[in-house]
Amino acid sequence: MALSAVREEKMLSELSSEFGIHANQIVHWKKELLNKAEEIFGHDTDKSSKDIENREAELCRQIGQLKEELDWLKKNLHLSSDDKKKLLDSEHKTISLRRQCELLGLNRRNVYYRSREEDPVKHKLLRLIDEIYTRSPYYGARRIAAELNRTDLGFAIDRKRVRRLMEEMGIEAL
Repeated sequence: MALSAVREEKMLSELSSEFGIHANQIVHWKKELLNKAEEIFGHDTDKSSKDIENREAELCRQIGQLKEELDWLKKNLHLSSDDKKKLLDSEHKTISLRRQCELLGLNRRNVYYRSREEDPVKHKLLRLIDEIYTRSPYYGARRIAAELNRTDLGFAIDRKRVRRLMEEMGIEAL
């Protein structure tokens, strides 16, 4: 209908009565068609070819990166979590550590986490609590704390810590 109006094959009144649409609407569609035709056919071909070349270059770069990531992943796929952590290369030139973790299925928190060493004082306390408990299994946390404070530890220990250590060891007063 808009094409018929542009070609001017029929009068607006004829088109209006034939299609049952108001003449103003046909005029509006005719203007819109002419404006859009100018946008479609009036663009600069040099500009669009440069856009296409830039897009192709970007796609080629992405394909190269994905190919490199895939090759790296194929080498390191079927391993345990600890073995996967050993494979991470923080100084890799093109694949970031974040992306390596993503490809290997590792959580980055586990990669950066460094566990603390056990406190040697805690081991000494556990051994002393065990000795006291073996001698007197009816002692509770208060009595064991009092016994420990009588020994020369170099610091005072409270019953809450003794209770926590006893729970950790799985012992309780009889």
